[in-house]
Amino acid sequence: MRLQNTYQQVVNSVASLVLLGALFTGCTPSLPVTITYPLTERLSTQETLQGNPEYLSSKQMTAGNHAYCVGFQDGTFPDMGWHIKGEMGGLWAHPIKLLDGFHAAVVWGTDTIALDTAHSYATTPIGSIFTFNFDGHSARKGTR
Repeated sequence: MRLQNTYQQVVNSVASLVLLGALFTGCTPSLPVTITYPLTERLSTQETLQGNPEYLSSKQMTAGNHAYCVGFQDGTFPDMGWHIKGEMGGLWAHPIKLLDGFHAAVVWGTDTIALDTAHSYATTPIGSIFTFNFDGHSARKGTR
Protein backbone atom coordinates (compact mmCIF):
# COMPACT_ATOMS: atom_id res chain seq x y z
CA MET A 1 0.00 0.00 0.00
CA ARG A 2 1.32 3.40 -1.00
CA LEU A 3 1.05 6.07 1.75
CA GLN A 4 2.65 8.94 -0.11
CA ASN A 5 0.32 11.28 -2.08
CA THR A 6 1.44 12.89 -5.28
CA TYR A 7 1.56 16.66 -5.56
CA GLN A 8 -1.49 16.72 -7.85
CA GLN A 9 -3.55 14.64 -5.38
CA VAL A 10 -2.73 17.10 -2.58
CA VAL A 11 -3.66 20.08 -4.79
CA ASN A 12 -6.94 18.41 -5.80
CA SER A 13 -7.78 17.63 -2.16
CA VAL A 14 -7.09 21.19 -1.03
CA ALA A 15 -9.07 22.62 -3.96
CA SER A 16 -11.99 20.34 -3.11
CA LEU A 17 -11.96 21.49 0.52
CA VAL A 18 -11.80 25.17 -0.49
CA LEU A 19 -14.68 24.70 -2.94
CA LEU A 20 -16.72 22.83 -0.33
CA GLY A 21 -16.07 25.61 2.20
CA ALA A 22 -17.08 28.30 -0.29
CA LEU A 23 -20.24 26.38 -1.15
CA PHE A 24 -21.11 25.97 2.53
CA THR A 25 -20.44 29.66 3.24
CA GLY A 26 -22.47 30.75 0.20
CA CYS A 27 -25.45 28.61 1.23
CA THR A 28 -25.73 30.01 4.74
CA PRO A 29 -28.42 32.68 5.09
CA SER A 30 -27.12 36.21 5.29
CA LEU A 31 -28.55 38.94 7.45
CA PRO A 32 -30.94 41.26 5.62
CA VAL A 33 -29.60 44.68 4.76
CA THR A 34 -31.97 47.49 5.67
CA ILE A 35 -31.55 50.97 4.25
CA THR A 36 -33.12 53.39 6.67
CA TYR A 37 -33.06 56.46 4.46
CA PRO A 38 -33.15 57.02 0.67
CA LEU A 39 -30.17 57.75 -1.56
CA THR A 40 -30.94 61.46 -1.99
CA GLU A 41 -31.04 61.91 1.80
CA ARG A 42 -27.76 60.01 2.15
CA LEU A 43 -26.20 62.15 -0.60
CA SER A 44 -27.45 65.35 1.04
CA THR A 45 -25.51 64.54 4.22
CA GLN A 46 -22.23 64.38 2.29
CA GLU A 47 -19.94 67.29 1.57
CA THR A 48 -20.89 68.54 -1.91
CA LEU A 49 -19.10 70.36 -4.66
CA GLN A 50 -21.68 72.50 -6.48
CA GLY A 51 -21.36 72.58 -10.25
CA ASN A 52 -21.16 75.84 -12.16
CA PRO A 53 -24.44 76.56 -14.04
CA GLU A 54 -22.38 77.52 -17.11
CA TYR A 55 -21.13 73.92 -17.34
CA LEU A 56 -24.50 72.12 -17.22
CA SER A 57 -24.02 71.10 -20.86
CA SER A 58 -20.63 69.50 -20.17
CA LYS A 59 -19.80 65.89 -19.35
CA GLN A 60 -19.89 64.30 -15.91
CA MET A 61 -19.14 60.83 -14.63
CA THR A 62 -20.30 59.04 -11.51
CA ALA A 63 -17.84 56.25 -10.84
CA GLY A 64 -18.33 53.24 -8.60
CA ASN A 65 -16.42 50.08 -7.77
CA HIS A 66 -18.29 47.95 -10.29
CA ALA A 67 -20.09 50.38 -12.59
CA TYR A 68 -19.99 53.95 -13.78
CA CYS A 69 -22.42 56.40 -15.34
CA VAL A 70 -21.38 58.90 -18.02
CA GLY A 71 -23.69 61.75 -19.02
CA PHE A 72 -23.98 65.51 -18.89
CA GLN A 73 -24.28 67.71 -15.81
CA ASP A 74 -27.84 68.61 -16.78
CA GLY A 75 -28.89 64.97 -16.27
CA THR A 76 -29.20 64.07 -19.94
CA PHE A 77 -27.46 61.35 -21.93
CA PRO A 78 -26.81 62.73 -25.42
CA ASP A 79 -24.79 60.73 -27.93
CA MET A 80 -21.10 61.10 -27.09
CA GLY A 81 -17.86 59.33 -27.74
CA TRP A 82 -15.40 59.22 -30.56
CA HIS A 83 -13.97 55.69 -30.78
CA ILE A 84 -17.46 54.15 -30.77
CA LYS A 85 -19.21 57.18 -32.19
CA GLY A 86 -22.20 58.25 -30.10
CA GLU A 87 -22.23 55.14 -27.89
CA MET A 88 -20.01 55.99 -24.92
CA GLY A 89 -22.57 57.62 -22.60
CA GLY A 90 -24.88 55.73 -20.25
CA LEU A 91 -24.52 53.21 -17.46
CA TRP A 92 -21.60 50.80 -17.84
CA ALA A 93 -20.36 47.72 -16.01
CA HIS A 94 -17.35 47.53 -18.26
CA PRO A 95 -17.16 45.99 -20.82
CA ILE A 96 -20.98 45.77 -20.89
CA LYS A 97 -23.17 48.79 -21.51
CA LEU A 98 -26.19 48.28 -19.25
CA LEU A 99 -28.26 51.35 -20.15
CA ASP A 100 -28.01 53.98 -22.86
CA GLY A 101 -29.40 56.45 -20.32
CA PHE A 102 -32.45 56.81 -18.13
CA HIS A 103 -35.26 59.26 -17.54
CA ALA A 104 -37.30 60.29 -14.52
CA ALA A 105 -40.76 61.84 -14.21
CA VAL A 106 -42.93 63.25 -11.45
CA VAL A 107 -46.68 62.68 -11.33
CA TRP A 108 -48.13 65.94 -10.03
CA GLY A 109 -51.90 65.69 -9.67
CA THR A 110 -53.09 64.62 -13.11
CA ASP A 111 -49.94 65.87 -14.86
CA THR A 112 -46.80 63.90 -15.57
CA ILE A 113 -43.77 66.17 -15.60
CA ALA A 114 -40.63 64.84 -17.25
CA LEU A 115 -37.42 65.61 -15.39
CA ASP A 116 -35.44 66.05 -18.57
CA THR A 117 -32.99 68.89 -17.90
CA ALA A 118 -31.52 69.64 -14.48
CA HIS A 119 -31.16 73.19 -13.25
CA SER A 120 -28.22 72.42 -10.98
CA TYR A 121 -25.63 69.71 -10.46
CA ALA A 122 -23.55 68.74 -7.43
CA THR A 123 -21.06 65.98 -6.82
CA THR A 124 -20.35 64.20 -3.53
CA PRO A 125 -17.78 61.59 -2.50
CA ILE A 126 -20.36 58.83 -3.10
CA GLY A 127 -22.41 60.10 -6.05
CA SER A 128 -23.97 62.95 -8.00
CA ILE A 129 -27.09 65.04 -7.36
CA PHE A 130 -29.21 66.57 -10.12
CA THR A 131 -31.88 69.14 -9.12
CA PHE A 132 -34.88 69.78 -11.37
CA ASN A 133 -37.27 72.74 -10.96
CA PHE A 134 -40.90 72.69 -12.06
CA ASP A 135 -43.95 74.79 -11.14
CA GLY A 136 -42.16 76.43 -8.21
CA HIS A 137 -41.06 73.05 -6.79
CA SER A 138 -37.85 71.08 -7.06
CA ALA A 139 -37.01 67.41 -7.35
CA ARG A 140 -33.63 65.76 -6.84
CA LYS A 141 -32.28 62.73 -8.64
CA GLY A 142 -29.18 61.04 -7.28
CA THR A 143 -26.78 58.57 -8.87
CA ARG A 144 -24.33 56.48 -6.99
